Amino acid sequence: MKLLLLLSMLGLAWAISVNKLRRTEDEEGETKEVDNEPPFINGCPDDITRTASIGLPSTRVTWRKPTATDNSGTVSLISRSIPPGSFFRVGTTTVTYIFADESGNSATCIFDVNVIGPAEDERIEYLWSLGKTKKAEDNQAPFIDCPDGITRIVDAGVTSTAVTWFEPTATDNSGTVYLEEQTHSPGSFFAPGYTFVTYTFVDRSGNTAFCTFYVHVIQNEEYYY
Repeated sequence: MKLLLLLSMLGLAWAISVNKLRRTEDEEGETKEVDNEPPFINGCPDDITRTASIGLPSTRVTWRKPTATDNSGTVSLISRSIPPGSFFRVGTTTVTYIFADESGNSATCIFDVNVIGPAEDERIEYLWSLGKTKKAEDNQAPFIDCPDGITRIVDAGVTSTAVTWFEPTATDNSGTVYLEEQTHSPGSFFAPGYTFVTYTFVDRSGNTAFCTFYVHVIQNEEYYY
């Protein structure tokens, strides 16, 4: 009877010791949960198709911005190639949004913007009408009100930041001028260093004018040292 009681007490002591060891290992943080689940993107747009107006090489296209959620509760937009409301030239342009959580898991939303030019017979009729109404040869390029260069300071280690500006405008002696092309739009993301932004305007006679300014993103360590 005493022997059975002794063995029972030894078994209980061994169990207590093992449980204590397991708890100690857990409390020391040797085993940690790893988050491998990427964010979930809501409302990634389908491909978009638009038709450019006669005489215009591009058209403005907008869409509802996608959002994202994550099991961690925190998710950020780390990259966007083109913001809604930008001008798109005739052809196909791919738009990309990238979201990431705090563990570095990422998810990508990709869609195409297709801009179709006017029908050939409409284009010929438009050019003919310009010739009929043209009173004198126009060699004067549009006049552009162009922004100054932009400088932004970010924390060390930041790989990109969104930068916005008032878009340039143009006037022309003919009374009509179009935005033909732009390399970036307000709200685009810029990496540290210099990036040049260019807007191209054209009038109905084909005279072009360019507005170019820089976006300079400086990391804190570069700024102070």
